[in-house]
Amino acid sequence: MRNWCGLSTRHMLQDRLNETAAGAYQTVSFKISTFAPKATRRYNTMSTAWFYLILAGICEIGWAFGLKYSEGFTKPTVSIVTVLVMILSFVLLAQAMKSLPLGTAYAIWTGIGAAGTAILGMFFLNEPKDVMRILCLVMIVAGVVGLKYFAESN
Repeated sequence: MRNWCGLSTRHMLQDRLNETAAGAYQTVSFKISTFAPKATRRYNTMSTAWFYLILAGICEIGWAFGLKYSEGFTKPTVSIVTVLVMILSFVLLAQAMKSLPLGTAYAIWTGIGAAGTAILGMFFLNEPKDVMRILCLVMIVAGVVGLKYFAESN
């Protein structure tokens, strides 16, 4: 029988025989989450996937700014940090895609990155703040919220 992390029950409930000077005794180690109801485990998996996806989107914002400040990868320190944040973003996205649909996860990841980068660019890089740009950002955010809402209803 396999549990939520793919380990067999035999591995989760291990009996270890420890010899001591006073004699022998056995200890049993296990994880309480092994006995959690399946619905709870599924909810935790989905919550973790959404958490990974949000972190991946935040990392995407970070590496977009890193690209700007690395000046075409001519600044070594900024360039290295940018590449590391890129890798972290992709790893988190891959973890989220284990439980979320591909289209939903990718669209939300790019939506968080695009909207977040544009908003922060407006505030920190003095990019234009005209009404049409803000309206387009609102539509991106509405799309991201809609994708999350309809992904949970399925």
